[in-house]
Amino acid sequence: MGGRSVTILPRSSGITKLRIQFDVPDELISSPPVITFQLNGAVIDRFKPVESHLVREYEVMPGAAQNTLEITTDRTLAHSSSERRDLGLLVRFLSWGKED
Repeated sequence: MGGRSVTILPRSSGITKLRIQFDVPDELISSPPVITFQLNGAVIDRFKPVESHLVREYEVMPGAAQNTLEITTDRTLAHSSSERRDLGLLVRFLSWGKED
């Protein structure tokens, strides 16, 4: 993703677990970006990563309808000649649902 990503998550009721596994480009870690996760407009986390490979888990109360997850980062790498997009984060895995 570049500097911003929006994902529509399905409806859920009661406490729901959001799990995100992602990488921050190594080139950005020396001066880490501010990463923000929002669910339905409410900030659930804002942090500066200290390592490149991260997993975050949140137990959240979803909305009654579809849910909007917004991920932002305030720093990205400019695209190279082989890649047309700027790179902010690489989301490797995202899960959303009830805990077993």
